[in-house]
Amino acid sequence: MYKQAYCRFVPANRFVTLPAFIIALFAVAAALALGSRSQLVARVVIQAPSVVQPAKTKMQELSAHAAHAHTEAHAIHAACLQHLQDKPGAVKVGRLQVFKKKGEDRFIILCNYGEDLWGIEVREGDGTSVTAFRPSDGSLKEVMKYILNIATRFRGDLPWLVP
Repeated sequence: MYKQAYCRFVPANRFVTLPAFIIALFAVAAALALGSRSQLVARVVIQAPSVVQPAKTKMQELSAHAAHAHTEAHAIHAACLQHLQDKPGAVKVGRLQVFKKKGEDRFIILCNYGEDLWGIEVREGDGTSVTAFRPSDGSLKEVMKYILNIATRFRGDLPWLVP
């Protein structure tokens, strides 16, 4: 008579074959489902380097630390630049205040960058941006509390803005 021969990879017992077949079907279905998804993981925007006159570069460029470490840095930096262009008017309406860091040649610029949101930008004495961030919850009370621990009010002209 004819004797049935089994392959090496197929188990001879039906109690092993059926669950192995079901597991293989689930694995194939999962692989197909994952392979067909197209989810956005991260969006990278590559921008051309800014072309600015060297004298204004220090004033307009945001530091690399601020751009990478603080999500709100670009909004704060843009608001501070806008308010600094109209410094007397911004100070008058309370959207901008300048402080000098105790014991250092650094300036802290407090500016309003949204509805009841306040942030600070720290700059070197020559106008180079160090960082920009929102301390605590961004309320004026909390941000002022943070600033007054490390700086004093500055009422003069900013050195990098003087012609």
